Amino acid sequence: GSNGRPDALHLSPQALLEWPYKLVTAESHYSIWQGELFPNCSSVANFHEHGPVAPVFEDAKLFGKHMHMPVQRETLVAITDIEDCGAGCLFNVELDPSEHSDLATDPAMSEVLARLQAKL
Repeated sequence: GSNGRPDALHLSPQALLEWPYKLVTAESHYSIWQGELFPNCSSVANFHEHGPVAPVFEDAKLFGKHMHMPVQRETLVAITDIEDCGAGCLFNVELDPSEHSDLATDPAMSEVLARLQAKL
């Protein structure tokens, strides 16, 4: 594939796309992979195992202000499927569009990781 954008695209304060690489930092809520087709036959099994994937706590706002919901951290992580990428999870979205293979610990990718971290 190719990309018509020559520079980096800031997806959020914690994510950057510079084709074909995507850097995600900090915590990502709702980071569950739902499968190629969703809902599918695994949806019911996943619901029983993981619970509903819905903006239950993190996105609770009233008149644009975040509402603090007193929930234990363990419960919040389980319900919202939080993935903590810390300083960065690095993906090649051309070869791995479902973002299953984190390349951040691959020594061959250290320069790419550092460059994207600096741009973010």
